Amino acid sequence: MIDQELRYQAWNRRAGDFYIAARKLFRAGMHYVGPGAFCGFQALENQAKALLLYDDPNLDPEGMGHKLSRLARCVHARFGVEIHPVLTNWRYQAMTRYPHRGDERIFKRLEEENRKRLREEGKNPDDNPDEVRGVGPRQGYAIMTGHLDSLDQAMIDMCVAGPRDRRFVLAQVLRDEKDERYADLVCGNKHVHRLRQPTGPRA
Repeated sequence: MIDQELRYQAWNRRAGDFYIAARKLFRAGMHYVGPGAFCGFQALENQAKALLLYDDPNLDPEGMGHKLSRLARCVHARFGVEIHPVLTNWRYQAMTRYPHRGDERIFKRLEEENRKRLREEGKNPDDNPDEVRGVGPRQGYAIMTGHLDSLDQAMIDMCVAGPRDRRFVLAQVLRDEKDERYADLVCGNKHVHRLRQPTGPRA
């Protein structure tokens, strides 16, 4: 049991580091959105593996690969936590990591997916051109700053579903307003207050 907790903490801590870095980069401006999205992807992958590892101590996180869509399905099946489908899309993952040399076909398909998502959310795509196009497509990625809220929700949902004790990295940051990471974690974060709730049954 101790080994299981230590392994969970290791993956959780790395997820927390990537998550706070992602929020810092997203908030730094559009030129940092791509690197921020990459850190966000790493945070989701590491936190999903941490959560699944806590649920199954025999799990080999490194052997699960890097396909976030598969990890998201496992997390949803076991804990009911949903990760926004845009964040698990392989094109989104690729755009956070590599330049695409102006491959307009990729961005056209992403715009189509963004239009579909907006309609599902009850929004008119024509009234939200920035969300349809994304940020900086000619710079090698088409990532929307609005994705930060989806990242916040997914990360906090997974954190709340797991054990919440004094060793939980984001909880540690929340307890100390003088921590240099505090502002990066809480500023504009509509979901972080749930980490302050009393310890749940999985603690």
